[in-house]
Order: sequence, then C-alpha cells, then structure tokens
Amino acid sequence: METGIGGIHLVQELSNGYEVLILIDAVSRDGEPGQIYMLEANVPDINEFSFDEKSDFLADMHFTNPTRALMLAKALNYLPGKVYILGCQPAAYQKFELGLSEEVSKTIPYAIELLEDWVKQYYKEIENS
Repeated sequence: METGIGGIHLVQELSNGYEVLILIDAVSRDGEPGQIYMLEANVPDINEFSFDEKSDFLADMHFTNPTRALMLAKALNYLPGKVYILGCQPAAYQKFELGLSEEVSKTIPYAIELLEDWVKQYYKEIENS
C-alpha cells in the first residue's frame, strides 16, 4: 500500500494486524546511486524516552515520518514482529526533484526481484517450521 509521507495512515493500517512489514523507500547510506539494501529495522521504544522526549515526540503528530510512525505503531502494539526496509540509495538525497534518477530507475527490476525472492523464502521458512 502507498502511504506517502503521512505515516498516520500506516499506523492505522497496521492496526489490522500483520506478521511482517516491509517499507520501500529511498535510503541514504553513502552508497552508489541505485544501490539496493534490505535492512532489518531497529525501531526505538517510546517507553524508554524521558518525559521531555515523549512530550517532543507527541507534540506534533502532523509531522510523522516513517520512523515516528513505526515508533507510534510499536507504542500501540500494532508493529509486526518483523520490520524490514527495502531501500535504494538515491542519486540526490537532500535535493527534492520529481521522478527518479536514471540510476534508480535502472534498479527497479532488481529491487522487485529481490523483494519477490525474499517473500518466497519467508513463506518457505514458515511452511517448513
């Protein structure tokens, strides 16, 4: 599903209950443009925050980036036990432009294949357990 930049929709969707969540997004890891990463997400626990950190977190839920959305889902016990990020190194991370760079566009078929293989392997492991 497409959630755009409004992460609250993601939190609402996760309330339906899922085993696994795979986010697909641009991820800047200082790699070559178009490089693909499959990362296991480490979602901070808001219960470990100080009172001031919790207040800052809750102060503006209109600005809900993916990390904040995942943290909120975790606090509400909606976050699946397994959360991954299929990320692609963008050509320009801080510069906003519509569309994809040539390097990223060329990588899309590989990213789709990687995701399909991951899902097949995941279900194979479930069947064998």
